[in-house]
Order: sequence, then structure tokens, then C-alpha cells
Amino acid sequence: MSNLFERNEHLTQAALQKLKSGELSEVELIRVTDHIADCKSCASAFVECFSVSEFIDVPYGFAEEVESKLYSRRKSNRQFTFYSIRVAIAACAALVIVFSSTLNFVTNLEVKAVNIRQPDLHFINSINSSLQDLSQTLLNMEVFKNEKEKK
Repeated sequence: MSNLFERNEHLTQAALQKLKSGELSEVELIRVTDHIADCKSCASAFVECFSVSEFIDVPYGFAEEVESKLYSRRKSNRQFTFYSIRVAIAACAALVIVFSSTLNFVTNLEVKAVNIRQPDLHFINSINSSLQDLSQTLLNMEVFKNEKEKK
């Protein structure tokens, strides 16, 4: 692994060739690709390892298709961004209400008690007592009838 880098911290030509041919171990591959991601000179040296004939020709209309997909994603990303902003504002407002004195003020408001008059149920009580009297009379008559039949 020590032969991957030169003294000036750049990749050696042997390391670049091994990367191109896929001969690096997993650890070496991670180390080399991390370095290429951060070092522009090593990235350009890696690109120079390839000849023009090794590159694949891009089909006609490929660039336009990629651009249209990027534009459509930007549009949906914009909608998602606005939605995220609205959610964040709502969350902030909720936190302000919870942790401010506004909630305390609302809970300490005095509420006037409403006086509700009790309904007059006198006529219902009179009907109820009349029905009770009728029920008692019917029970007495039934008991009296049963006593007569037993004799």
C-alpha cells in the first residue's frame, strides 16, 4: 500500500494503472478514490490514463435528456423546498407558543360562568306521581284478585 503514493502525496502511475485495471484491494481502492476526490491533479492524471478510443460515444440526444431530467428534478426539488420551509415555520411558531408566555396568558384568562336556569319540571313530577299511583292501584287489584281465587 505504500507504493500507491509518491513523496509529494500524489498517486503513482502504478497506482493509477491498478485503479484503471481494477487490481486494487478494497482498502487500497477506498484510499485511492478518496484521494482522487480531493486532489485535482491526481484526478486529471487518472483521466489521462485513458485513451480517446476507450471512451464510449454518447448517443444522440443524451445531453438534452439529462438536462431535461435535471430541470424536472429542480422543479420538484423547489416544491419540496417550499414545503419544507412551511413545515419549519409551523414548527417554529409552535415552539414559540409553547415556550413563550402566550400560552401561559391564554391559560390564565378568566372565563365568566354562565348562569343556566334549571328547567321547570313540575308537570313531569305530577305525571310521574300519577303513573306511580296507577301502578300501585293495578298491583293492589291484582293481589286482591289472586287472593279471591285462592279462597
